[in-house]
Amino acid sequence: MSSRERDAWVEKTVFGGETFGEFRLVNGVRVLIPQYTTDISAAWKVVEEMRLDHFLHLTDETPYGWSVDMYPAGESIVTQDINADTAPEAIGLAAIIAKLATEE
Repeated sequence: MSSRERDAWVEKTVFGGETFGEFRLVNGVRVLIPQYTTDISAAWKVVEEMRLDHFLHLTDETPYGWSVDMYPAGESIVTQDINADTAPEAIGLAAIIAKLATEE
């Protein structure tokens, strides 16, 4: 899966946006989806959205690169432990998994 496909998945899963390839609808106009999994400033938008109902711990002190632990607020068990080469990728993937896990 390409990084742009992951970005579209983040847009749809985390923000609930309707996607069309690399685009989303904003007031009836198609605009590019932010690069959530490659740009740290866009990934921080994901953190801001997820922090409303999830706890998040991000660290680069692992042998596997960046690690994100993400779990629903009020839970004491870490439900996600995602490792990736970059922080934006780890944040995006953890957010997707956390959202999908809480929808079950």
